[in-house]
Amino acid sequence: MLIAGTVAATAQVRQGGVYQITAETLDSGGGASGGGSYAVRQALPSLGAPASGGAYSLLSGFTGQLGSSGGTGFGPAAFLSWQTALFGGPAEPGAGTYDDDDRDGIPNLLEFSFNLSPFSTGTPVAEPGTVGGLPLIREEVFGADRYFTMEFIRRKNAGQFFPESSTQLSAWTPAEFTILSGPDFVTPVYERLKLRVGAPIQPGASVFHRLAVLIQ
Repeated sequence: MLIAGTVAATAQVRQGGVYQITAETLDSGGGASGGGSYAVRQALPSLGAPASGGAYSLLSGFTGQLGSSGGTGFGPAAFLSWQTALFGGPAEPGAGTYDDDDRDGIPNLLEFSFNLSPFSTGTPVAEPGTVGGLPLIREEVFGADRYFTMEFIRRKNAGQFFPESSTQLSAWTPAEFTILSGPDFVTPVYERLKLRVGAPIQPGASVFHRLAVLIQ
């Protein structure tokens, strides 16, 4: 029997997201006599469309899912917004900084930095016209010399992105570079740059390049 004035218990239910149901007052007939309410927070894969397609396609970038700003704050705060929007929170399974839930060898921090999907296996590169991918490093001719170029998509509010060089893969140092194009608009959150990196390529010389990302 329900008695007027009885307050229903507060409950939490876990099923792909967080549901918080607040208490409400019931009348003698079991109806609500006080204004109860509930709120729902969901991770993207549970929003009614598959992670690989549909209205919430993760392969087309995350701007739509995260709002026009793509997450508030800078550096760690922006990464926290990304973790919360995609996984439900930083402590959720697979949401850790170096977790690789889709087992493609790219940890979450780099998925966030380069506008990649943490739910889709693959290692795409930032070819011209794409909206996400790993840095594209290749040789190109400028005048009489050949150089390495580096084209990449970066998150604007993530931190610092800078090329590094090594001759033996044991020690890395900041590389000199010239901006060839960009920053060019990709989404409200991401932009594209193309750099010419280091000195002209010398026959027989060993040199390696990479793009370092510092989230701070």
